[in-house]
Amino acid sequence: MVVTQAAEGAVMVCNEGTWCARPPTISVVSAVGSGDCFLAGLMVGMLQEQEPAEALRLAAAAGAANALQVSTGEIDRVDLEHIHAKIRIEAVSS
Repeated sequence: MVVTQAAEGAVMVCNEGTWCARPPTISVVSAVGSGDCFLAGLMVGMLQEQEPAEALRLAAAAGAANALQVSTGEIDRVDLEHIHAKIRIEAVSS
């Protein structure tokens, strides 16, 4: 299960554990489509068989990168890579 929290990031709970993704502060242009981009990033990570926390990192970066664009669903690869490197993943203990 994954719950997005806009600028606060996202939380993932699965058999392997629970994680929070915390994106860096960005100057949002438009958040329209960011949830869709988040989901697309999560699916790409999962299809690439990334560890869940890394798939969550990619998802959070994709959602945030979309928010930097005027157009919906357009992600600049440089923005994606820059944000991806700054996403903090925190394990949550139960």
